[in-house]
Amino acid sequence: RGSFTIRNNTIGNNVLHSISMGTATTTVQNYVCGIHNTGEGFMSIRNNTVQGLSAFGLFPAESEVCGIQFQGRNNNTDILRNYLHTFYVNSDDYNSSITGISMGEGSVTFANNIIRIGAEVTTRSYVTGIYRAGGGAGTQNLNVYYNSVYLNGTVASGGGAPSTSDCIFL
Repeated sequence: RGSFTIRNNTIGNNVLHSISMGTATTTVQNYVCGIHNTGEGFMSIRNNTVQGLSAFGLFPAESEVCGIQFQGRNNNTDILRNYLHTFYVNSDDYNSSITGISMGEGSVTFANNIIRIGAEVTTRSYVTGIYRAGGGAGTQNLNVYYNSVYLNGTVASGGGAPSTSDCIFL
């Protein structure tokens, strides 16, 4: 419990794969996240740049990249003015994914974020700008204002569940 502020940080650099995990022959799950919080209480994540994140893997290991993820019961959380871009996943597992912002449960305001993802995808992946994990016993008070979500690129198809793309999935 408590109060968390994450502000004015640059995570990664402007070079693709500046922060990466796994290899094209890795058969274990790989997960890369720029900002990950599991605490409870008030959170403020503002004015951050998250860029150049990559995950690699080989079936049956899914690979995931997420710019900002928070889990747990958060109260009055603000996710404001963040810039998330240039995320890369190379995995032939159909459960691989790229997500700009992912949340668990709580009261959250998403405002004035810029999310540009998908251009670097060359294999099967779910691509989602803002994502709320389903269910949750807690209150879901979500405010989504003035965000720019740009999904670009071509996601490969074939085998297993279909790949999907969502700008905002609540």
